Amino acid sequence: MHNMEREAVFLSLKNKSIDCSYFFGRALFVVRYDDFSEYREHFKKSTNILNTKENFRTNNYLKHIHAVRTGNYIEFHYDYGNPDKHFLLILVHGVIDVIPYFFHSFYTGRKPYTIKKDI
Repeated sequence: MHNMEREAVFLSLKNKSIDCSYFFGRALFVVRYDDFSEYREHFKKSTNILNTKENFRTNNYLKHIHAVRTGNYIEFHYDYGNPDKHFLLILVHGVIDVIPYFFHSFYTGRKPYTIKKDI
């Protein structure tokens, strides 16, 4: 997936979002799974050792879209360093995405990879 295509997919999903939260200025958008399904072809399933949910990532090496399914909803956001593309990118991903996300979750008391129940 080219960067321009990735941006178009992100913008289209963002326009369908029904909720948004932030950590350190980074947006986490939520869409219904049915809306995500329209763009599913741009993602591949991804294994995530930090959660047991269904995970998807675009095919980009550095900046990519990460989507996590919780029931009938998908939370998606930009990540950096796609661990599915090269094992060394796990380090980039850990420092830029994972550590700040878990720090923010701990600090705010939000359980990681959860979506608000009232949407």
